[in-house]
Parts: sequence; structure tokens; C-alpha cells
Amino acid sequence: MKIKTIIDLIKTYDNKGIETEEYVLSNRFIYNEIILNRGYLLAQKLENNMFVEPYKQTINCIKLIEVPRIDCDCLLGIDSLCKILRTEYPIPKYIGDTLSVASIDGRKNFQKTTKEKLTYAKGNRYTAYNIKWFIENNYIYVASTPSLEGISVTSYFFDPIEVYNLSLCNDTTNCLNILELDLYMQEEDLNQIIQVVNSTLGNLKYISPDDTFDKKDTSFTTYTDNPFKRYQSKK
Repeated sequence: MKIKTIIDLIKTYDNKGIETEEYVLSNRFIYNEIILNRGYLLAQKLENNMFVEPYKQTINCIKLIEVPRIDCDCLLGIDSLCKILRTEYPIPKYIGDTLSVASIDGRKNFQKTTKEKLTYAKGNRYTAYNIKWFIENNYIYVASTPSLEGISVTSYFFDPIEVYNLSLCNDTTNCLNILELDLYMQEEDLNQIIQVVNSTLGNLKYISPDDTFDKKDTSFTTYTDNPFKRYQSKK
């Protein structure tokens, strides 16, 4: 379902489908509440091994750049023929240990490892069929012998808009109409999220209007390192 549709449903939830002039919460604020609760619900589903496939997103092509070995704390154990590549941009925040990396065409899955294991992998040769990767500081590092220019990345990402930014746009084209983008989630979870968001927003009397969301500025979201810390599991 489109982001605009979900926001409109929240704005009109308590007024039988009609938005009133008194509704002053910004789209930006409402969206942040939506993805916070979406993320909390998704984390619960993952923990309980429930069906979550509709939440999954793939970034089809992330450019890789070659970096000096010193950027990886001198991974001296890696074969001297092997390149150290890194994603040009950081990976959007994702939920759980769900990140997978593959070739751009999706035909070859690359093996996850750690920097420590690569450091002591003396004598190993990495081929196109045995490419290894690890993540550090939100960047993916790839140990690769061939001329690998990019990768595809799949996970359950916290903010779908950050994924769209990397998937659809380039440096010269601002190609996103944010409100018209789809919010990846299960339809049957929508009512639950709307109810929780409305419960949270119901006690707020006024937020200064913010039109940023409706424009082509896609850098409006900020999060803490743990977006779920305000929730406590009840056992």
C-alpha cells in the first residue's frame, strides 16, 4: 500500500474518513511513527519465525569501490591477489541478522564471514564462486579476486525509503515522489499498526507543520541506534 494512503487513513481514523482542518501533525512525523511500529511488529514476527516475506526488500545494485588494506586494519592474511572492496554508501538499517549479499543478477550468493576470519585466512584463494563479505560501520566489505563492480543486498530494512533512495536514484536525478512509494508490509498487519499509531498520536495537541515530506527532500528521517528501545517485551 502507498505511503500516502496509509497516512491518510491515520489522519481520518477518528473522523469517519474525513480529514479536519484541526489535524496539525505533519506527514513526516506520522511516517516516523508508522515505520517505528512497523519495525517493532516485524521484529516480533522474525523472533517467532512467522511469515514476513512481504516485508523483504532488495537493493538491486550497490556500487563497490576499492579501498586500501589499511582501511580494513591491514587484512594481511588475505591472498595478495585479492581486492578489498567496500560499498560506496552505508547500508540502510535492517532488522535482525537478515542481511544477504549476492551478485547483481542474483544468481550467485556470497558467503558471510567476519573480518577476523579473513585476517587469518592465509593461503586461501577467493574466486568468483567463493566471494566473502562482512559488514562494519554499516558498510559491506567484500574480498574479491575478479573485477566485481557491484552487489545486490536483501534484508528486512527498517526504513523502506532509504532502500528506495539506493535502488532507484542516482547522483543527478531526484526521482522519488515519496508519498507515492509502497510501504513493504503485510496487508493484515495494517490495521494493527494504524491503531497503535493513532493511540500514540492521540495525546499530541500540536506539532509545527512540516512540508518537507511532500517535497523531493528524502533526507528527513533520523533514528537512534536502537529504534525499539522504548518497547519492553512482555513475558
